[in-house]
Amino acid sequence: EIPPLDGFLYTPALVLAKFQRWDDILALPEPAFEAPISGAVWHLARTLALVGKGRLVDATAERAKFIEATTSLPKTLELGNNNAGSLVAIARPYLDGRIALMRGNFAEAIGNLREAVIAEDALAYDEPTPWYLPARESLGAAQLRAGDFAGAEKTFREDLVHNPESGRYNSVLLLRAG
Repeated sequence: EIPPLDGFLYTPALVLAKFQRWDDILALPEPAFEAPISGAVWHLARTLALVGKGRLVDATAERAKFIEATTSLPKTLELGNNNAGSLVAIARPYLDGRIALMRGNFAEAIGNLREAVIAEDALAYDEPTPWYLPARESLGAAQLRAGDFAGAEKTFREDLVHNPESGRYNSVLLLRAG
């Protein structure tokens, strides 16, 4: 009954995806049909979980549901200071990049994740952020796995500029300081 809450309802799915909690994602109930953005993100998280568990046939079917859900979203549907179109612009290449990364196709992963980074950078500032899966983290991981160490370092340094309070990076800096 309160459409703006849709932008908050998908938070658990994205947080679980961030920490690769595949079984927990697959146990999440499907959001109500009145929450179209949350439904699309639920399919995205389920796709990542199914790929993470090696269930590629099921993941392909779930990705198709994600694409269908995002195609039917009104692109101007409000999402805080952003809209559904801006979220989809990140989510589609991010999902395809992560799938490619999990499958070991680093060139495809890097291409998709670069597209997701551009879309993520285009988001208007908002609190809380509408997207909890920093594309640069996955892009840097893909570059590392591809052996592009200089590119990965550059990507991670750029992420520090965009996310200076990142707990992940602050932990690394503390460990180095010893």
